[in-house]
Amino acid sequence: MPTALAWTFAALPNAISFSLAAMVIAGFVGTTTGTGYLIVFALSKLNANEMLAAITVLAFAGIALVALAERVYRRLLRWPPQFNKRCCIGRGPP
Repeated sequence: MPTALAWTFAALPNAISFSLAAMVIAGFVGTTTGTGYLIVFALSKLNANEMLAAITVLAFAGIALVALAERVYRRLLRWPPQFNKRCCIGRGPP
């Protein structure tokens, strides 16, 4: 089970990115609500501020979801080694 969780959490940031992109594309294609529709509607009105606001909201949502996934990963899987940031940059092991 711990090995499966490690692989799942390793793929989770990519899955979050793809799911947000799919949500926006679905909003482009077939809805009358949501962020994708807001972007298309703002583009049709040539309203750059509204369009950039929607894109900014999506960016912050992606960052928050990936940070949340990382916190859950660190909480559930305490056994993987944590790398020291000041270690091993341009050198061998400590």
